[in-house]
Amino acid sequence: MTANNEFPDEKKTWFDLIEEAKNFNQKPIDENSKLNNNFVVKKCGLTLDFSRQNINTKILNKLILLAQECNLSKKISDFSNLEFTSSKDKPHAMHITLRKKNNYSGLLEDDATNEVDEELEKFLKFAEKLRDFSVFGWKNIPIKNVVVLGLGGSIMGPKLATRALKSN
Repeated sequence: MTANNEFPDEKKTWFDLIEEAKNFNQKPIDENSKLNNNFVVKKCGLTLDFSRQNINTKILNKLILLAQECNLSKKISDFSNLEFTSSKDKPHAMHITLRKKNNYSGLLEDDATNEVDEELEKFLKFAEKLRDFSVFGWKNIPIKNVVVLGLGGSIMGPKLATRALKSN
């Protein structure tokens, strides 16, 4: 396995996928064609049908390998097992509590509630400074526009934004 802080697009399998995509012989999708059962998954009463997508077995296997290399199953499990606590030795889902703090009364420890209050206060002060044009950017010019990508606390949104907006 690779380091935990490595992003999927930094792994060899990602680059293998890109090569496979370049070599993929894309065919028009025929809505009337018979389903390819290699690309239909039925679990828990749901059917996921990828048969009419431009994918082949090699690409599917590489996607599965990439998910395994990234420990996707463990990350999904860890995320779903988050506790509403700010304890230093446990992960916590404070971003959820910031959304509707009052709905979590009784679920949060006092220090978590205090943490939420402190972060909300910081956020409101920063927003007020933005509105007053007293937050300065790279060339010491007041920031007037803000781009927000809300992806549930993921680093992928900011990473996407910085890559998309960087000059070549």
